[in-house]
Amino acid sequence: MKALFLSLSCLALALTLPAFSLADAPSPDRVEKGNLVMEHIPDIPPALTDRLLQYQNTRGAALAGWENPGTVLILTRFAETAQVHRVAGPGMDRQQLTFFKEPIGGAFPRPMPPGTANVPGFLFLKDTGGNENHQIYFFNSQTGLSTLLTDGKARHGGVLWAHKGNQ
Repeated sequence: MKALFLSLSCLALALTLPAFSLADAPSPDRVEKGNLVMEHIPDIPPALTDRLLQYQNTRGAALAGWENPGTVLILTRFAETAQVHRVAGPGMDRQQLTFFKEPIGGAFPRPMPPGTANVPGFLFLKDTGGNENHQIYFFNSQTGLSTLLTDGKARHGGVLWAHKGNQ
């Protein structure tokens, strides 16, 4: 009796599972993208990718800091990456300052106390290829150029400026 019940249960389970054919079998290919290794993962149909864009391409903005009185730096996300933008005053348009393929992980404006000769700008964090080894860069607001300040290997975070903006 137990054997009959077990056989009927297996048959019922088999009938409820979706049909599986060799055409549906995952590709035996191995794909490596950075640290990500995928094996036997079928390609995602383009129609599904297109349908998901409405959920993935979201926008967001967050205050990063005050560059000087009346001017703010914001992180604005369009689709996949957050970049640094400047808003020079109330009701003003944002001006994009960074243009990287990788998202920016914060912007930290340099303090500019009166009487200092500091170059205006901000520090920001960015990794390469999604490796999450965030590096510290300085964005020079006068030239619009970014300079890597760290070794390019270790993971960094928790950026703080000295009150005088010199360190």
